[in-house]
Amino acid sequence: MNQRNEIIIIGGGVIGACIAYYLSGEKHDVALVEKNQICSG
Repeated sequence: MNQRNEIIIIGGGVIGACIAYYLSGEKHDVALVEKNQICSG
């Protein structure tokens, strides 16, 4: 069974950006939500 998940990550710091990167590499639909610019904190 091939299943795609839609994932929302809140927080675009180093950890959130890395999680989004690796999940997208596994063919998941990822949305990264950040108040400012990515990794700006």
